[in-house]
Amino acid sequence: MAQQRNKTLPANVLAYNRKLPSGKQQTYYSYVFPDGKRRSIGSDLEGAIKVGNLLNERTAPIRLEKVQQGYLTRKSKILSGNPAFKDVGKAFLRDRGKGLKPRTIDNRKEHVAHATTAFGNKPIQGITTYDLAKFLTKRTPCAHKAHRGTLNLLWKYAINTGLAHENPVDNTEIMLQPPRQRHRHTWDGYQAILAQAEPWLAHAMEIALHSVQRRSDLTSMKWKAVDMNKQLVHVKQIKTGTYLAIEMSNALYKAFSWFDNSPLECPYVVHRKPNRKTQQLVDAIRQGRQHVYEVTPDALTRAFSQARERSGYYNHLHPEERPAFHDLRALGMFALGKAGYPLAYIQALAGHADTKMTTLYLEGHETVQPQSVAAGNLDDVDWSNINWSTPLAPELVNILD
Repeated sequence: MAQQRNKTLPANVLAYNRKLPSGKQQTYYSYVFPDGKRRSIGSDLEGAIKVGNLLNERTAPIRLEKVQQGYLTRKSKILSGNPAFKDVGKAFLRDRGKGLKPRTIDNRKEHVAHATTAFGNKPIQGITTYDLAKFLTKRTPCAHKAHRGTLNLLWKYAINTGLAHENPVDNTEIMLQPPRQRHRHTWDGYQAILAQAEPWLAHAMEIALHSVQRRSDLTSMKWKAVDMNKQLVHVKQIKTGTYLAIEMSNALYKAFSWFDNSPLECPYVVHRKPNRKTQQLVDAIRQGRQHVYEVTPDALTRAFSQARERSGYYNHLHPEERPAFHDLRALGMFALGKAGYPLAYIQALAGHADTKMTTLYLEGHETVQPQSVAAGNLDDVDWSNINWSTPLAPELVNILD
């Protein structure tokens, strides 16, 4: 018995065909009541329409009540009363994650996960400024700022959805970023590390210096985005989503060519053959690596730090003050400035949204030198020929006011 809906039928009225003893097909109609039960209303089309419209009028209040109850039930599963922080966190990530960049979504998930570990089943309205301050002060200034920003958005979401009455994050202290600890690279320091680096690392350093790309963008570069004939590399920056088509300089082309001529088959530009057992390589792939020869951002930083320590060039500095692989980006930008390239060019190559960030990268390489100036001679000034701008006398001020 096949059921069907006819466009001319009222809502909740269904038509179905039934085979008669004579072998012919007869169309019958039934009405679906709010409780889901169906009742036959005959085989006459006009009669079915009249009965259907009449029953719809009678059952409309019941259907509306059921719809409202169902809506409130669905709503209450996530957002009702004074829910636990973990439930609000899930709702926040779901409802406020649309249209965001993947990196932003991942960061928010991480921040909410940390806060869920701390607060979990605690009701959202029971979390105080003191609780949040204790949670935030355990983090570094950079992490403090990031976590505080996400929690602030989460509580605003809770207020907007009626789950909280106030935002305890507002009253937490904003931790100021401490002055930069790491020193900038010098050219001699770069050369000293380059001399101690393994060949793959040395050429990765050259790519970093001449392209001024971030380490995550370097390690994610694939050969399918490189045209060695045209000496062109396409980059989509992971952090900003900025697309770049970088024309290679001679030095950059030379560094790419070394990896291009490598005997290792790898889809990634920066790659190496690690000295590890097969099982360790399999475990590494399970942990997120896509290829056995792939170099992760952390592995790149570790290899660079080891070469830096072997060089001994920065041993006079505290370990936390010694420049890292990321600082090659700043050295490359500084070198471009010294080579005469305009700020706008350096900004575009770096993928910065504004010149303010580019300027920060350029600073700190050179010691500020005093400008040589001479005190002027005031003996030749004709003081009598100056029309001084003087304030009004007190009596004039009173009159004019």
